[in-house]
Amino acid sequence: MPRPGKENIGGTFAERIHGRVLAADVESKSGSWKRGVMLDWDMAEKIEADTKITEVLLRSPILCKVG
Repeated sequence: MPRPGKENIGGTFAERIHGRVLAADVESKSGSWKRGVMLDWDMAEKIEADTKITEVLLRSPILCKVG
C-alpha cells in the first residue's frame, strides 16, 4: 500500500495500514517487523513516522488462500 500523497484519500498512512497483516518484512529507524505480523496502532504510527518508507506490502483477504 503506497503512502498517500497530498490528496490523502482514505485517511493517514497509519490509519490505512492499522489492523492489516504484513506480506513482507518492514525495517524502519524505530523497529522492524516480520512478514505475517498484524499491525497494531503503535506499529502503524512508527511506520508512518519513518518518511523513508514509501509503501508497505500487505496481505489481502481477497487474494490470500487458506491451507
